[in-house]
Amino acid sequence: MSGIDFDQRANEHAQFREALRWIGEGEWFVREGDSVIAYDISSAEPAWAAPGLAECSSAGSVDDLAVHGNVVVAAFTCFEQPQDSESVAMTEGWEFTSGLVGVDSATGEQVWRTEQNIGSFPDVSRQRILAARVGGIVSVSYPNGEGLLVVDANTGEETDLGAAELLWANSDGSRLGVWDALTDSYRIQDRSGEAETGPVALGEARTDSLADDGGSVGLEGGVVLAEGDVRSGDDPVRVARFEGFDESFDIEWDAGSTVQIDQAIAVPGAVVLSYTDEDGRSGVIGLR
Repeated sequence: MSGIDFDQRANEHAQFREALRWIGEGEWFVREGDSVIAYDISSAEPAWAAPGLAECSSAGSVDDLAVHGNVVVAAFTCFEQPQDSESVAMTEGWEFTSGLVGVDSATGEQVWRTEQNIGSFPDVSRQRILAARVGGIVSVSYPNGEGLLVVDANTGEETDLGAAELLWANSDGSRLGVWDALTDSYRIQDRSGEAETGPVALGEARTDSLADDGGSVGLEGGVVLAEGDVRSGDDPVRVARFEGFDESFDIEWDAGSTVQIDQAIAVPGAVVLSYTDEDGRSGVIGLR
């Protein structure tokens, strides 16, 4: 059987190991310098290349990718790098351009292109992290909480969430569940920023035996706050608390032993908590 040897590629270059998350229906997308290349998974041959995608006059790079249906979203950074000089990528106040490009995943042709400047020097832009989310949207997060964008993968339409965090989105990406770091509260809003439901304050719930936070999962009706450490006891113990717009309650489980909640994620119809117990064994808890 022919195809791409992912293990071999991963050993050839560290970028390939990271790029294993950039896989579409039949292609594997790789960023190289300021370009994006698509490989056919079945033949391991290049399907298309989009060279010079950043379109920079001097230093430029494609920094991260997100694959969403028929569109590959690429983040790029451009800045002027003086010749015969050390890199100015971390120079405070140095001018640069941050951008996003939507590329047709079948042909490599540009579908849309936008530019934004967030951050105080070029390297901040180059550290952006893109993530494909439910509802045909991509989140663009910057280091050190300098900003969060929500981008429609098909059109490039942007919603600036500032210092807030995206915890939930509905099936078409028109409604967003947002945690506001400034007020420690959760709300449902539309893409224009208009609040539809909430907010519900999370501060009191976090301090009520939730100091060791095991993670927060946004839902349409509220937030699940997972415990960090769950101590064994004779009676069922709390593993999480649901703080909702209409009601709030504890979620209990007969742990049987002390466990550490590692991660909390939403799946269709449930919230799943992964854990490690005191003997090093791992498991999952499903919350409906």
